[in-house]
Amino acid sequence: MFENDLTFIDIFKAIVPVFGAVLVSFYAIHLALKRFYKEKIWEAKFSSYANILESLHEMRWDLKISIEAEEGRRGADTEYQKEWNERHIKAWENIRKKVDVGDILFSVESVKILEDLINESNRDDEGGYPDHLFILDKAVNRCLVRIKKSARTDLGLN
Repeated sequence: MFENDLTFIDIFKAIVPVFGAVLVSFYAIHLALKRFYKEKIWEAKFSSYANILESLHEMRWDLKISIEAEEGRRGADTEYQKEWNERHIKAWENIRKKVDVGDILFSVESVKILEDLINESNRDDEGGYPDHLFILDKAVNRCLVRIKKSARTDLGLN
């Protein structure tokens, strides 16, 4: 017959490299997508932690303004104070949203830190409003230090 007929081994030799290339391509795509999703999650975490830090900053600043007003060093019902009070309220709403998201996006430690802040803010103080402001100021400052440390660990920045 024909001497140049393709044998089973010749066909097998041609198919195996093609099959191998397809298999390696799918594995490379899998690895690339896995990395892509990890990076997207990291970016979302970073953005959320930055948002928390901004909220805590706004809360600190409003508390500073409120404490100064209580001590008589700053006028009480000024537009400036009202603006920062509104920011303070929005910052609290943001912190509560982040706690609701919880450990889907944040570490368990970070969620606990934010929950501690909320619990401290809800504490009933017998000293009245000025004492409450000082306690809240200390709680926000403590939270700021703790959440920075937790965020660095969670984001792998240590």
